[in-house]
Amino acid sequence: MSYTTDASIGNNLERLRGDMSMDMLAAKMREKGYSWTKTTVFNIEHGKRPIRLSEAADVLVCLHVSPATYVFELLRSKNEHVWISELGQVSYGEDRVYSACGEYVRKINGLAEFLKSDAAKKVDKVAEKRIKRYREYAETQLKVAADLAPYIDRILSFFESSGDQLPLVFVDGAFKRLEYDDFDKDVENQLKAVGATSDEIDELKERAKRVEDSSAKGAISDSELKEYIGRIDSERVRDAKQDEGER
Repeated sequence: MSYTTDASIGNNLERLRGDMSMDMLAAKMREKGYSWTKTTVFNIEHGKRPIRLSEAADVLVCLHVSPATYVFELLRSKNEHVWISELGQVSYGEDRVYSACGEYVRKINGLAEFLKSDAAKKVDKVAEKRIKRYREYAETQLKVAADLAPYIDRILSFFESSGDQLPLVFVDGAFKRLEYDDFDKDVENQLKAVGATSDEIDELKERAKRVEDSSAKGAISDSELKEYIGRIDSERVRDAKQDEGER
C-alpha cells in the first residue's frame, strides 16, 4: 500500500481548490494543454483517477500555489494537515509576539524622544489640565516599560539567537543595549528580575567593558587619520620619483 493514496491526494486537491469551481479548474488546465473536464476534476478529488506528476505541478500553478515548494501539499494525509494547522497557529503566534515586542520598544523610544522635544515641553494654557494628565500617563508608561525591559530582552534574545549581544535594558527613559556606563542599581535590579545572579551580572559588566575597550581601540582620532593620510601621500611621492629615476 502506498504512503499517500489517490483518495488523500484528491482530498487535498479539493481543499486547495477552495471556492474555485471544478469547471474553472478544468478550463485552466485545458489552457495548459490537458484534456481536463469537470468530470476529470471530480474523479481525481474522489480518488477514482490518479494524477500525474506533470499534472500535479500545473494544477498547483492554476491554484496559485508554488509547485516547487508545495507539491507536498497534495501528498500529506488528512491527519498531517491537522498537525500542521495547529503548529502553524503556534508559529504565527510566536511571530506576533516577536513583532509586538520589537514594535513596543520602538514606540516607547519614540515616546521618550517626544518627551524631550519642544512640543512636549510647550505650555498649552487652553488644554493645560488635559496635557498634564497626558504627561502623567506617559510617565506611567515609561515606568511600565522599565519593569517589562528584562522580559522583553529575553523574548527578543530567544528569537534573535544573539548570544553575544548584551541585554536590552531600560536606561534614562528609553530602551537600549547595555553598555558599561549603564551599570547602576536600577539596571542590576532589571537583570535580577529575570533571575540573573551576582556572578552573571559581574560577567556582563566584564563583557560590556571589553566591548567598550575594543570600540575605543578601533576608533581612529582625527590626528591619527591625518598622519596616516600624510604617510600614504609621502609614499606615493617617493614611489613616483623612483619610477622616474628608473626610466
